[in-house]
Amino acid sequence: MPRSPEDFYLNNIDRQGNPFEGVHYVANEKFNKKVAASWNRIRPKPTQFPYHDKSDDEIVKRIEHGKYFNQERSDSSVGLEYAVMEGIHNHGWFGSGASVTPTAKYDDMVNHVDAVVTFQSADQPMHLALDVTTGGDYRTIESKINENVDNLTQGKLTEVKYFIDDENGSKKPVQAPRVIIALTPQATSELVEKMAEKPESVSKDSIQLLILDEALEQLSFGLETLKNSQASQETREKYQELINYLSAIKQEKSPSVVPGTTEQAIRETISQILNQHRQFLA
Repeated sequence: MPRSPEDFYLNNIDRQGNPFEGVHYVANEKFNKKVAASWNRIRPKPTQFPYHDKSDDEIVKRIEHGKYFNQERSDSSVGLEYAVMEGIHNHGWFGSGASVTPTAKYDDMVNHVDAVVTFQSADQPMHLALDVTTGGDYRTIESKINENVDNLTQGKLTEVKYFIDDENGSKKPVQAPRVIIALTPQATSELVEKMAEKPESVSKDSIQLLILDEALEQLSFGLETLKNSQASQETREKYQELINYLSAIKQEKSPSVVPGTTEQAIRETISQILNQHRQFLA
């Protein structure tokens, strides 16, 4: 019997935890087959792009061979990346008008973007860059938010260099607001298990409201910060449009989501760090 793409994927995983062509696995084999394999198959490769820069490949190699690389690619962190994309694409976490694509290794490692969400609007698509993590310690979250604040104070968006448009297949860089999506390892493990064993329950999982709240709080902070920067009107409008869109999605979803007891510690850490920046920037 021919092997499926999922079987091929699983048979080509380095069980020592090393990347194979950008592929990483998690401990839950059923999740790997049902979720991770499909996302890895569509991950962009820089060589697909007409403007591919070979020096980018060298940068990626240096990072991969760094002593902290495997520590940062923890089982839970990798699992959450796939779970968030799966929740958005197949379970409507960000509404029926949202699509999501994983990023190339270069954008993951250099620009710190794990996925790009695209929202189809009447005028033009809106993009939101996601940096997904289960590193709940204060310094990890602070470092990621500080990077965003540096961009915001300069009026800059985050670049995703190797982006493939999900609608028309065009290959081009995009500039987008970037938010950190964070859950605890325990919450991530439970979500991964649920997606593997009870996927029908995921569309009503309360985690989606927590993720929406994390994104909305950071976008609102971003808009506040941009008002005091040299940002263009277009950049400010991108933040405002995303806030309006995601606020409407949250309002629409709230009545149908099953109440849960998801750990709020990381969300509180994000709020604390943003409030400290508000005081400093005031």
